[in-house]
Amino acid sequence: MRAWACAAAAALTLCGAGADAASPGERVRVTVLLLPAANISEKESGRLSRELQTALQTNARLEVRDADSLLAEFAGEVPRQAVAAATEAAERGLRLLREGQSAAAASTLTEAIEQLGPVLPFIKKELLANAMLGLGVALAQDGHLRDARTALQRLFVWRPQHQYDVAQFPADQIPLVEQVRAAVEQFGRGSLQIETEPPGAQAYVDGRFVGVTPTTAFGLTVGDHFVTFKKQGFLRSGGRATVDARQQRLHAQELTRSEKYLLLQQAIAQARTELGATKVPVPVADAGRVLFVHQIIFAELRRLPGPLLDVRAYLYDLRSGLRLSQVKLPLASRDQRAVATLARLLYANVSYDGTLQAPPEPPPPTAARTTGIHRRWWFWTAIGAGAAVVATAIAVPLATQGASCPAGFRCVAIDN
Repeated sequence: MRAWACAAAAALTLCGAGADAASPGERVRVTVLLLPAANISEKESGRLSRELQTALQTNARLEVRDADSLLAEFAGEVPRQAVAAATEAAERGLRLLREGQSAAAASTLTEAIEQLGPVLPFIKKELLANAMLGLGVALAQDGHLRDARTALQRLFVWRPQHQYDVAQFPADQIPLVEQVRAAVEQFGRGSLQIETEPPGAQAYVDGRFVGVTPTTAFGLTVGDHFVTFKKQGFLRSGGRATVDARQQRLHAQELTRSEKYLLLQQAIAQARTELGATKVPVPVADAGRVLFVHQIIFAELRRLPGPLLDVRAYLYDLRSGLRLSQVKLPLASRDQRAVATLARLLYANVSYDGTLQAPPEPPPPTAARTTGIHRRWWFWTAIGAGAAVVATAIAVPLATQGASCPAGFRCVAIDN
């Protein structure tokens, strides 16, 4: 199948990148906003949003931020005090364990785990895992082996590969920990059906992406797991879900819309009519002030005949006020390779400081020599005939390319 990948004329070639032009060590904060047509499902747009962000994260010069997280920070919707209190309790409990106060550590870590549950979507899962491991070790140190095994089982159900750090935990409990880990590996497996209202949220089980809702997670160890959700315009949310080997259970959650999403929604709606402009449209600048980023990538999604989506992406830099690139690319569903190509094309020959690079000056023409066979009339007759043949051979593909290319884009034919 032949498809057209169209890079903006500002990106002069597809093979180099402008990373060297930016100051080393400074990462550019960028976020992605999708603009799907009405006939694009939320599941499709949610999946593409995830894939494009993942592809952009391979670029070491970028700090890719979720729009929903940025919006929550702007609106004060992140429970900072609760996160800080739970984090402090977990760290205090682990410190007590290192100091040999196992009873106090067990009590403190039990409270910390209870506090971490409600703020799970806003913390690193490693913190909860360390608190649960510390609780198991503290109970064992205090002589409560049965309770220690139960605590460790709860950890290894959802975090089977969690490492035992002897810098934090006493080495004499390693045999017990590994014994419980091996026992949990023999537990049964089950699945979890995951739904949200509205649908189209990115779903994570135990910190691992499992799909866009509605979706199903398979091969989960029997016991309690942690499910979290992300969706543009909604607060991060999550909760505990229990997996049963005898039946597939449903974990359903209603998402809460961000109170400040209306500001972003209005900016997106206004920006939609001005995308492609060489200067940052006012609505795009407004969105940037809400999200506190250096760059915004807008991606319009349209349905093409068959299984393809037409993606038109625009990279705007809010520091310079310029459109740095624009890319047009047809994507098949779940075509992660094409999404990676889209991410690369957006930053091909783009300067990370937000400015446009002028093309190099063409070399001066070489002086014509006065000797050689080129001065013979028959030599130029042969060259002229050959040029006519070559021109005829390439005329058709060039005409086809021009007809398929929107104004301001560079097109490349791709044969699949």
